[in-house]
Amino acid sequence: MISKILTLFTIGLIILLAVLTVLRLTPLWDRLLKAGDFQPTDFSNLTTPETPNWVLICPENLCQNATRFKIAPVFDMSRDELAARLKQAVKAEENLEIRHEDERSLDVVIRTPFMRWPDVVSIEFIEVEDGKSTFALFARAIYGRKDFGVNKERADKWINAISE
Repeated sequence: MISKILTLFTIGLIILLAVLTVLRLTPLWDRLLKAGDFQPTDFSNLTTPETPNWVLICPENLCQNATRFKIAPVFDMSRDELAARLKQAVKAEENLEIRHEDERSLDVVIRTPFMRWPDVVSIEFIEVEDGKSTFALFARAIYGRKDFGVNKERADKWINAISE
């Protein structure tokens, strides 16, 4: 009796793994793990989630409703130049889908390499005085409670790319 149950369990597990493998290797997986409908991010009214699976980088006076955020650096370049450099860094990511792009903002979905979990990244490019510029960035995982620091690591990499 136990060997029959073990055999059925093993067959069921093999079938489940086969189905998951087929789903993962086809576009069906991305359809199952949706990133949600696009909605522009209003940084001035943004409230941050209670889960720790996000990173927010903002100029000091912009994200007043956020519980925590990193202060965005100010760059000695025009908003257009900053936008071009940051967009270039972001678009170098693999598994990227652009949801919205204009001269003042960029919204993308970036999927993790193996499981293809979607992270949504929203960026607004901001002009400040004397030809300088900064940005606001909100990167968040759609699924799960943690992102294991992936969004912060990605954002830090992009900031370093702009600074070079």
